[in-house]
Amino acid sequence: MNIDGFDKRMLSIRKQKNLNQTKFSEFVGLDPVQISTVERGKRNPSNNFIISVLKATQVSADWLLLGKGSMYPPIKKEKEEIK
Repeated sequence: MNIDGFDKRMLSIRKQKNLNQTKFSEFVGLDPVQISTVERGKRNPSNNFIISVLKATQVSADWLLLGKGSMYPPIKKEKEEIK
């Protein structure tokens, strides 16, 4: 799977969270070498890698995979309770 720009979006997430690769790898539950190789575009992410990043960071799947939309999905406002 070749995901154009995935490496740059991964780096953006890590920088936005102000974490080095080691701390980010702990945050998402992946090996630091995996983070490094994907960020440098040397390796395509596995499905498990993508799922781990999505779960841990709560970024938009469309943004991470396709570069479409915003990094984070819009916050849904709960309807006010009717009294």
